[in-house]
Amino acid sequence: MQNDNLAISLEEFGLSKYEARAYIALLGKGPLSASELAYYANLPRTKVYATLTKLAKKRLVLITKDKPVVCSAVPPEDAFSELVVSQANRVEGMKNLIEKLQKIIEEGRKPKGAEERRYLVLSPESVLNVLAESFTAAKSTIASTLDIWGVRLINQCKDSLAKAIANNVEVKILASKDLASNNLLASIPDGAKVRIGESDTNTFIFDRSAVILVNDSDGKGLLFKSADMMTNFCSKIFNNKWSNGTDFVQVRFIKTTPEN
Repeated sequence: MQNDNLAISLEEFGLSKYEARAYIALLGKGPLSASELAYYANLPRTKVYATLTKLAKKRLVLITKDKPVVCSAVPPEDAFSELVVSQANRVEGMKNLIEKLQKIIEEGRKPKGAEERRYLVLSPESVLNVLAESFTAAKSTIASTLDIWGVRLINQCKDSLAKAIANNVEVKILASKDLASNNLLASIPDGAKVRIGESDTNTFIFDRSAVILVNDSDGKGLLFKSADMMTNFCSKIFNNKWSNGTDFVQVRFIKTTPEN
C-alpha cells in the first residue's frame, strides 16, 4: 500500500504508472534483470524495455550493455535534485508574479476617478468549476501557460474546453518543457493549439478580459475580471513565450504497440 502511494506521488513528477513502479522496485531490490523487474514491479513483460528506456532518458536508472541487461536505480537525491529545485523556483516565480500583479492593482487605485480593481481568491474545489464555466463562456480566445498541475486541471474539465473549440474559440496552450514527453498532453481536445516552451505558472486568459492564476503548490487560484492593465500584462507575457515555443505534435499521434 505504501509503495502504491509513493508511485502515485511520483506521477506528479511526470512519471507514468509503469515508470513509477519500476523505479520503486529497483530502489528496494537493487540491480535487476528485465525479467526480474517485470516480476517485482508487476509490469507486463512487453512494457519492461520501453519503460526502462524512458527511465534512462529521465536519468532515473542506469542500464548495462550486457546481455541480459541489468538495470539499477539512480539514488533519489541525485535523480530528483534538479527537479526539486525547478519546482521550488516555479512556486517562487508564482509568488513574485502575484506580488507584481497586486502592485498593478494598487497603483491603479491611486489616481482620482480610477476604476477599482478586485480579484477573487478561489479554493482548489472552486478552481475547477470556475475554469469550466470560463471555458464555456469564452467568446473568442483562450490562452494558457501550464505545468503538470495545470494540464491535469484542463483534463478534468476538457468537455467544457471541447465545447469552446466547437464554438470556434481559438485555444492556445503553452506547456512547460518537462511535459514534452508526458502522456497527459495527448488527452487535450483536438483543435487546441499546443506548444512547448517556458511555462512556470498556471495562467488562463479569457478573451483578454479575465485571468485565472492557479498555484501548483496548494491548488488555490486568483480570478481577475475586467482588469485591463493586468490582462494586458499577462497577454504580453503569453504572446512572447508563445512566439518562442515549439509546436507539440509528437505525442498526440503516436501509438505504441506491444513488443513481440
